[in-house]
Amino acid sequence: MITLNLLPDIKKEHVKAQRFKRLIMLTSLAVSAVCILLVVLLFMLVNVAQRYHINRLTDDIEEHTQSLQEIKDLDKILTIQNQLNMLPQLHDQKPIVSRLFQYLTVITPVEISLGQLRVGLTEGGNNIAFTGTGTDYRAVNKFVDTLKNAEFTYKEVVDGQAVAQPAKKVFSSVVVESVGTNPNRPDGGVGFSIKAVFDLLILDNTKEEVTVTVPNITSTQSILERPSPIFDGSGVSEEEEANP
Repeated sequence: MITLNLLPDIKKEHVKAQRFKRLIMLTSLAVSAVCILLVVLLFMLVNVAQRYHINRLTDDIEEHTQSLQEIKDLDKILTIQNQLNMLPQLHDQKPIVSRLFQYLTVITPVEISLGQLRVGLTEGGNNIAFTGTGTDYRAVNKFVDTLKNAEFTYKEVVDGQAVAQPAKKVFSSVVVESVGTNPNRPDGGVGFSIKAVFDLLILDNTKEEVTVTVPNITSTQSILERPSPIFDGSGVSEEEEANP
C-alpha cells in the first residue's frame, strides 16, 4: 500500500506565507517610523527653529530701530535724502527758460528795442510781457504780427529715435496793452507794452531741436485791410470820346 504525506508541502506554504507577512509588517513599521520621524522633524522646525529665528530677527529689528531712534534729527535727514532722490526727476521736468534769449533774436525786429521782459510760469498759464520802444507805429505793428505768426518745430523721442513734429504756433494769444509816443526818446519813438501767452513746449527739457521761425508773410493790418483799387484805368477818357 502506498501512502502520500502532504503535510510538508502545506507546511512550506504556511511558512512562506508567514515569512511574507512578517516582511510586510516590518516594511510597514519602517515606513511608519520614517513618517513619524518626518512629522517630528517638521514640528521641531516650525515650532522651535523658525520661532527661534523669528525671535532673533525681532530682537535685531528692535535693536536697530533703537539705534536709529537715537540718531539726532533723523526725520530731517530722511526728508533731505528723499528730496535728493527727486532732484533728477525735477531736473528733467523744469523748463529751460534760457532758451527765451535765443528765441528773442528771431522774433524781435531790428526796429524794436526791448526794455523789460517778464515771464510767468504758473498753473494759470505761461505768460510773457514785452515792454519797450519802436522806431514808429509801423515797427510796433510789425512786432505784434511777428509774435502772432511765429511758429516752432521740435523733435519727440519715440522708441529711442527723434521724430520731427508738425509746426505749432509759439503764442496762442497776443494782446497790446498800451502803445504811444515815448517822450524820453529824442527821435520820437513809440513805446509799447504787449502781453502774450506762449506754448510751454518751447521750454520743455525733454524736447529736442526746438526751433522758432517767423514765416515770410505780409500780415500787417495796413496791408491786410488796405482796400482794393476801384479804378484800374481801363476805361475811355473824355478826350477819346470827343475824338473817336
